[in-house]
Amino acid sequence: MLLTSTTDRKEIKVAVVSQARMTSTRLPGKVLADIDGRPMLHYHVERIRRHGLPLIVATTTNEDDQPIVSFCREKGIDSFRGDEDDVLARYYETAEAYDLDVIVRVTSDCPLIDGKKVREGVEKYLDRAGPFDYLGTGVPQKTYPLGFSFEVFDRRLLRAAHENASHPKMREHVTPYMKQNKHPSTTLLGHPLDEDWSDYRLTVDTPEDLTMVRRLIQDWDADSRSVGSIVDLLREHPDLQAINSDVHQKKWFE
Repeated sequence: MLLTSTTDRKEIKVAVVSQARMTSTRLPGKVLADIDGRPMLHYHVERIRRHGLPLIVATTTNEDDQPIVSFCREKGIDSFRGDEDDVLARYYETAEAYDLDVIVRVTSDCPLIDGKKVREGVEKYLDRAGPFDYLGTGVPQKTYPLGFSFEVFDRRLLRAAHENASHPKMREHVTPYMKQNKHPSTTLLGHPLDEDWSDYRLTVDTPEDLTMVRRLIQDWDADSRSVGSIVDLLREHPDLQAINSDVHQKKWFE
């Protein structure tokens, strides 16, 4: 994908890179779990591609992840296979393989991610960011529901993280090195929502999460709604939010 920066009119190759694997600890196989006759990954990729964002699925060399590669092939989606545990290396190798200038990181356990918001964040990054800057939905604080987060960074910052992040948890979660402002030239940029919706949980990590998202898609066509419309729906129907209200979200260092 070629997007144009308004600052220097330079053509920049940008893609969304979504990490996906079948061997989830809490809910194995969730990424291809059935939701209304389609695999969960279908909703994730379509909500991104709907807004003109090219997508690469970064999965692993584990044989268990072959179904993800097969899904991508059937859907005409680019994919890359890398290390199962060193996700930072997998992202860097994906960026190198596809010669990306800017990478947008998302995760495949977010079937309702709002592609319009992602697109807005990418355009904001291209307008304002330098080569070592980072834009994320958690800056300056979290406002997005769980399941709608994304991060944008240049390959040069990704390379710096890849070469310098040594802690296994930093490599597993890709961006802690960037967010902790380890590079002297890094500025942290945000793309916050007007309201704080961070208490809403719409990611899929447990059976309860999957049940909730299934209900939202099957009964309420949530896959065609914006993040604001989905939050309004949850406010109107607290029984939906209650389905996974007891689920604990693991921190990156756990």
